Amino acid sequence: MGRPVVAYLILSYAGPVERLVATLRAGSPDALIAVHHDPRLRPLGAVDAERLGPWPIAWGHGSQLAAVLRCLQALRGRADWVVLLSGQDYPLRPVAEIEARLEGADAFLQYAPVARDRNDEFARRYRHRWRPVGERIARRAARWLPVRELPSGTYVGIPARPPLEPFHGSDWFTLSRRAVDAVLDAPREVVDHFLHTIVPTEAFVHTVLAHSGLRLVDDNRRWVQFEGRSPNPRVLGLQDLDAAFASGGDFARKFDDPLVLDEIDRRLTSAPR
Repeated sequence: MGRPVVAYLILSYAGPVERLVATLRAGSPDALIAVHHDPRLRPLGAVDAERLGPWPIAWGHGSQLAAVLRCLQALRGRADWVVLLSGQDYPLRPVAEIEARLEGADAFLQYAPVARDRNDEFARRYRHRWRPVGERIARRAARWLPVRELPSGTYVGIPARPPLEPFHGSDWFTLSRRAVDAVLDAPREVVDHFLHTIVPTEAFVHTVLAHSGLRLVDDNRRWVQFEGRSPNPRVLGLQDLDAAFASGGDFARKFDDPLVLDEIDRRLTSAPR
């Protein structure tokens, strides 16, 4: 059996995405690298990669999941594995070593069941269908229903029974060809439900695969650091690299300082083989 064909799907809007593409290409010359870049913050520079979209995305909205599914559809059948990354990820291992570890499962992702407690954050997200409303309706509805402010507007959650018992986890995962097929072949009612939830990218793939019968590893091989209750990982600096390398992960995020990436490259180059 030859070396698997690996596709790196990068969703970006900021960060050193051009550096990430160059590093992946240098480490895996035959890999399929595709970038979906939201240009509203800054344009994408020159990259040796296939450009997808861009399709409109609003954080936490169904458009975010719709863009991911369109990207997966564009890559369907073209690779043995799809590694989903952000533009602020960077490898902690040589790329060839990362690819050699893609075996023994159909997907590597974090996933856990969503509680039935109506006060649970993930139960609010995925056991409701969320509708955009005006401020007056939101104020009235807030007496009985959850209300959320998102970049795309104000939403009210209406209790709804999901077509599949929901699971949740990290946005970032690695899927085999079989797992990509399972995600893209999910029943329409499942897709429709999650397109009307909050942050659907943290639950749709996880739910579909948890019910698929495929072999899943509850480890997405990514290393991130959160501070307090912030929903977003913090930007990593030089002081974080010892812990990042000790984590055993394949990738870490978030990075925005080229000097930190220089130090990662130096460590990978000088590491004994």
